[in-house]
Amino acid sequence: MSATIAVSAVGRRRYVVEGLLASAAEGDRLIVLDMDPYAPGLHVHGTEAHVVEGEDLGARAQVVVDVCRRESVDVLVSLHDYEAIELAARRGELAEHGTVFVGPDRPTADLLLDKHQLNVLLQTHIPELAVPTATNADGLEAVLAGGGRWVLKDRTGSASSGLAFMDDPHRVREEISLRERSEDAAWLLQRRIEGPEFNVDVFVDLDGVVRGGAVKEKLGMRGGETDRARVVTEGHEDVFAAARRVVELLSVTGNVDIDVLKDSSTGACHVIDVNPRFGGGYAFSGMAGYDAAGALWSMARREPVPDGLR
Repeated sequence: MSATIAVSAVGRRRYVVEGLLASAAEGDRLIVLDMDPYAPGLHVHGTEAHVVEGEDLGARAQVVVDVCRRESVDVLVSLHDYEAIELAARRGELAEHGTVFVGPDRPTADLLLDKHQLNVLLQTHIPELAVPTATNADGLEAVLAGGGRWVLKDRTGSASSGLAFMDDPHRVREEISLRERSEDAAWLLQRRIEGPEFNVDVFVDLDGVVRGGAVKEKLGMRGGETDRARVVTEGHEDVFAAARRVVELLSVTGNVDIDVLKDSSTGACHVIDVNPRFGGGYAFSGMAGYDAAGALWSMARREPVPDGLR
């Protein structure tokens, strides 16, 4: 049985496209979409490329829906957080034409764009995974009083936007004062966890069951994405367990990308970010044999996703 998968907002993530092509069977179709005609992900041999036009995200998302209807797409995934909000809102319309949107539902997509809301979710359900956080003047002094070092970033940013590491509380206050006078004043301050940083892929099937994942220790970042990493297969089961516990709180399917810090002094794991999609670290997972691509083709064929993806 052949199937058709569409990847929207493909951008520069050729590795996702190449992984899906490598796992495709004879007769399968892979459609790639992006608003930028020069996006590297649109120019991979073996795909069907569509340039998406529209004045805003909503209009472009509707074009994606129309392509899925016209091309009888079985599974749609998006690699863009804001587009995922629009597509999640159109999940019913997609389903009417036989397309399953693999990703977050609308409330989950909204929540995960706000790093503070993610931390509130953790504080409520899994407090040991949360990090002391401030988003306003009332909470600022409490976080600073804890001492140590701090991380300041945009509350709703992506690709590490607004990221700054600081060890002087006076400098922290000055920087926050500057940001509050800017056009986008939403900031988030967290106590810095000293220790290794991991990126975890977790795969969730259409029934909401976790089918496996991959753990990578980050060795370098570039442009907000993992640039160097090593895949670890043993010795960090607690890291995967932390990522899995968070994913199980969410309404999301497909690949989920989670950043976990491990405190060197206590050994405790802390979750600092969750992206309900393929992230930059997936390139390493795929090369190491983590078969999220094959799992997506299974979903497109409405076949069960096997356990033990890693």
